[in-house]
Amino acid sequence: MENSTESEKIMSQAEQAQLIKITKKMAENDLMRGRVKWVKRWMVVDLALHAGLTVAEIANLRVGDVKLAENSIFVRKGKFSKPGNVDMDNELAEHIESFIEWKNIIGESVDHEAHILAHLKRGNKYTPNGVQALFKESGCVAKAAKA
Repeated sequence: MENSTESEKIMSQAEQAQLIKITKKMAENDLMRGRVKWVKRWMVVDLALHAGLTVAEIANLRVGDVKLAENSIFVRKGKFSKPGNVDMDNELAEHIESFIEWKNIIGESVDHEAHILAHLKRGNKYTPNGVQALFKESGCVAKAAKA
């Protein structure tokens, strides 16, 4: 018998597409209203699903790790705790570029060593648990919207 907790962790392509669609729509609404919540959630979902980054890798990702010209992301501590590069498609590269521009507009640091995901008021990075919570909350909303 299949382990239900393991099967719940794997999303079908249709579920992934639905999650991306809904988080993008919610982010666009938040952008029009000057809010940050879904803009950051969409970035987390996109990094996880398009680049295959783990929550720890997303939490540790810095602005300087993104190589837009090369369509790659440098992961400081990847599998087996080794650094390496992850390829990204043009769509993700454009999203990250616009996300960094947005961070600059709202007053978040975009220096080379600044974390991609940081708390606006505190300025500190999200923890892996914080990133995981953003992803889970996004998934719950996507499931509710589908129902």
